[in-house]
Amino acid sequence: MSEYRVRTGGVRRGTAVLLALCMLLACVLSGCTENAGDDQPEGKKTGDYRIYYMNADGTQLQYEHYKPESQDFEGILKELLTQFCTSPKEKEITALPDSVKINSTTIGISEIGVDFSSDYLSLSKPQELLLRAALVETLVQLPGVDTVRFTVEGQPLTLNGAEVGAMSKDTFIVPDGDAINSYRTLELPLYFSSQDGRKLTKENRKIYYSSNINTERIVAEQIISGPKDDSLLPVTGSSVIVLAARIKGDTCLIDFSSSVNDLPAADSPVQPETAIYAFVNAICEACADEGVKGVRFTIEGRSDKRFRGQVNLDQTFTPDADIVEQAGSDEEEAGVLVDNTQQEASSEAATEG
Repeated sequence: MSEYRVRTGGVRRGTAVLLALCMLLACVLSGCTENAGDDQPEGKKTGDYRIYYMNADGTQLQYEHYKPESQDFEGILKELLTQFCTSPKEKEITALPDSVKINSTTIGISEIGVDFSSDYLSLSKPQELLLRAALVETLVQLPGVDTVRFTVEGQPLTLNGAEVGAMSKDTFIVPDGDAINSYRTLELPLYFSSQDGRKLTKENRKIYYSSNINTERIVAEQIISGPKDDSLLPVTGSSVIVLAARIKGDTCLIDFSSSVNDLPAADSPVQPETAIYAFVNAICEACADEGVKGVRFTIEGRSDKRFRGQVNLDQTFTPDADIVEQAGSDEEEAGVLVDNTQQEASSEAATEG
């Protein structure tokens, strides 16, 4: 069992307690009960948490359910960390190696900081990725916690010369059963709408993702997940599903669920053409090495529908540089690793209509 310490003394403790109370109050006001929205983590809905561990081979994440006895935020956090550091079964082991210690945790506004001992930097890539994924997936279930940020001996975690930054529940996405050794890294160009709904701005996102998922699907799903920059607008609602994504010749074929025709919000100013070209520009740029020059769309297998009642889908769309505004600063790294709730995609490929 690995040891950890939670340092919350002096001013840090007073701030932590105040922020913890604010988090719990926000949780109550937003309805953190069994009647809460289905998209909320289990801990925020029922008080039942998933503690993430590694399988015995150290290649995949698994989880066990746990219901804390504590009622206050710091007590729950302490219990979760205790469980996280303890291997629950013979076929499951803690993702925290014996050589690595959790020096302390700090509570910020919607964020938890975790400080590791220096041995963290000696972990192999698979160990490091699994530990990072397991701890983030465990801690973001806490009421009011949206992100987790890692430090090593008080310094920001830096890998390959770049600061890792804050990670959220959307940071880790990969089909169940995929091994950690099958990951690849890619910096994706994503596009989202300007405030007036007529222009696009690029948002670069560095991700880790399974080699079993094709790039065009990853790009489409990342656009659907929405921008990280609050000054940009999503081009679709988050409930849209990519039913199929594949490349045929120099054309990418994308099949969406019918909810793609819904506006991302009732008062959204995003124009249909803006939404279409967010996908077209991003997919053609990300898949350029595969020879992709255009994109065709279908909605539940049909191309004879108009996108949001205006855009004829029975055509091949090519990138439009004129719709792109000057990009702002790049976003923080977002990894793609593990998601146990990922919607299964349809096995049917998109058609050209």
